[in-house]
Amino acid sequence: MKKIRTKWKHIADSKRTRGSDASKLDKIQKYLNDKRYFTLTGETLAGRRPDLVHKYQDEKIVIELDGYTHGFGDEATESEQTVNRNNDYERNNIPFIPINESWCKLYGYSYEQVAHIGLYIIREQLRVKERFK
Repeated sequence: MKKIRTKWKHIADSKRTRGSDASKLDKIQKYLNDKRYFTLTGETLAGRRPDLVHKYQDEKIVIELDGYTHGFGDEATESEQTVNRNNDYERNNIPFIPINESWCKLYGYSYEQVAHIGLYIIREQLRVKERFK
């Protein structure tokens, strides 16, 4: 079997200043900002650096874009890293929206649509929850 050379990939990765999914995240962020769902980058929550963060009332909602290395959005294929990340958010009571690229492709949704619908649902839940405080 012929050995596949990946030295070029390691060199490219070492020179990168942003993640390989940066252009996808930029599109999601622009879409959400255009819809008045303003998002931030560079926040640290639960010891992690989420892809995007949306502030609503006193809450921060995390948006994570999960590429193919994270699995296919189910327990059977979910990577250990993804499980740990999701558990960290849940333990710290941080609402989060995982956008799984495989799932989006399979069902024909854009990443932007999934983020928008996810934010709408979580914001509604938080709004109702606020009534009972």
